[in-house]
Amino acid sequence: MRSWTKLLISTGTGGVLLWVLTPLAPRLRSWWPGEPGVITLDIGPRVDLIASLASPRKVRGWTASGLVLDDGEVESLPDIELLPERSTFLERILERGVEVDPDDGRVYGLIPIHHWCGNDPVGRHIARVDVARVLEFTGEGGGSGNSIPETGRSDCGSASEWAWTELGWDVSCHFLYERWLEAMERR
Repeated sequence: MRSWTKLLISTGTGGVLLWVLTPLAPRLRSWWPGEPGVITLDIGPRVDLIASLASPRKVRGWTASGLVLDDGEVESLPDIELLPERSTFLERILERGVEVDPDDGRVYGLIPIHHWCGNDPVGRHIARVDVARVLEFTGEGGGSGNSIPETGRSDCGSASEWAWTELGWDVSCHFLYERWLEAMERR
């Protein structure tokens, strides 16, 4: 017996429905999409959102005052006085190198975003982020992170975790970051 049949029988209403629908089963199969008893949601094809850097530079690591680039140059981050000694975000962002905007000196990196919901049409997601803004948002850039809405904090964990998994930054927290960034730009 299939599991859906067992589920229907285990409830009183399900038993009645099974009794009523059993004679109709041959007719139901003619119009039922896919396998009978299996409801699927067609979300369409998976989409990959892969950002890139215009002129990436490799990073060897960081000090309290800035990022140490492959050529030995130390690139400071705008609006960040002290970089943290340890940071999961910084490690993951710097893995793919950084881009320094020649116009305003802002430093951008790439970070994987974990879309955990099976109904989400996004497959692989690599987002381009402003490194200083991410550190400010998470409270790891010497700031307190006080500008982050309190509702988002509970969803994303403590400032040291920020819902990071080995698959990337939780999509809900990335979405919260994007809304926060929009609010920052409107100021």
